[in-house]
Amino acid sequence: MATPISTSLISFFIPIFVFLLVFLGTYAVLTKIKFFGNNKGLLALMALITGLIFMLYQPGRMIVMVGTPWIIFFTIVLTGIIGMLLFFGVKEQDISTFMGGGFMVTIIVSAVIILFLVLVSKVYGPVLMVDNAPTFWGGVKRTLFTHKVLGAAFLITIAAYAMKIVSDETSK
Repeated sequence: MATPISTSLISFFIPIFVFLLVFLGTYAVLTKIKFFGNNKGLLALMALITGLIFMLYQPGRMIVMVGTPWIIFFTIVLTGIIGMLLFFGVKEQDISTFMGGGFMVTIIVSAVIILFLVLVSKVYGPVLMVDNAPTFWGGVKRTLFTHKVLGAAFLITIAAYAMKIVSDETSK
């Protein structure tokens, strides 16, 4: 029986939505970076193939389905933060300078990498979980994902940005 609140029909259209999202996103990125030239037909074909792969491959479809709400949420939060900054009187030029700087790009790239690792863990299971398996990959995970190594990487990153900020201020 069809009811106005039933959402079971949407599940039949999910592969189409995933295809459209991946196709349009891939085409937009390819036309923006111009790595493969300006041949729009070639770029559309590459985006079409990528969209078909994500539509037909179930884990790829699940990554897009689980990750899309997170990307939309982070976009809304970022838009809200920018709106608040504008409301409090920060100039648009200062915001665009900060957003285009290397620090913000690094934060966004880091957030995307972390989101991707979380999505892979949700779709494929605990891929990065440290176990006591006597394999090469188990040893790598035991070495890299300890509190000492992760803390040292975090401190090195903070020190690198502190040095960059100090050197930029002294050169002015």
